[in-house]
Amino acid sequence: MSFPNKEATLVAIKQYHIVEDYKFIVVESKTDRYVARCINYNNGCQWRLRASFSKIRDIWEIKKIEAPYTCLSTIISYDHVNLDSNQIATIVVNFVKANSSIYVKSLITEIKSFYGYSILYKKAWIANQKAFAMEFED
Repeated sequence: MSFPNKEATLVAIKQYHIVEDYKFIVVESKTDRYVARCINYNNGCQWRLRASFSKIRDIWEIKKIEAPYTCLSTIISYDHVNLDSNQIATIVVNFVKANSSIYVKSLITEIKSFYGYSILYKKAWIANQKAFAMEFED
């Protein structure tokens, strides 16, 4: 898969993992490289992902996915480790564009209906601020 920039690459990776209920940690994140692995990597799940910038094509590419996920989450969680304020901001930016005075609780409800995860008020508030900055350029 290819993407125009690193941000779009990370949004796609996080989106997939949140929807599929997989969890990963970032091993390496540089200006030209991104490596992630399953949170249970040391407990038997060998899933890893490598994305990098291609100077020849001038795009970001997911170059390698090693092994499928072999672990299943047995713990019911109310929040997802990869559902951070940046990811939420990219989702709610259209709501902020439509209504710049939208309530944070409304954003929490939207995330709950979209992903099935309840997020903390603080995380939603930070995401709202980031979405506002994205849309109206600070």
